[in-house]
Amino acid sequence: ICGGQQRRLADAWKGKPVEQKLLEVLSRGGMVAGTSAGAAIMSKVMIAQGNPVPEISEGWDLLPDVIIDQHFTE
Repeated sequence: ICGGQQRRLADAWKGKPVEQKLLEVLSRGGMVAGTSAGAAIMSKVMIAQGNPVPEISEGWDLLPDVIIDQHFTE
């Protein structure tokens, strides 16, 4: 899944057939990968934006019990 803005990915694809197809890939033992926003959207609790205070939104829940953050240096 490409980078960009995770909120845009969620707005475009959350609840759409692509989300279900990704879950099916995982259930068959496949792999789903992403960079930047494409990684952040894979958790159910998603950091949508914000620095230093994060804004929380809902991602795809492909990785249960995980929150993915990106682009930090410390």
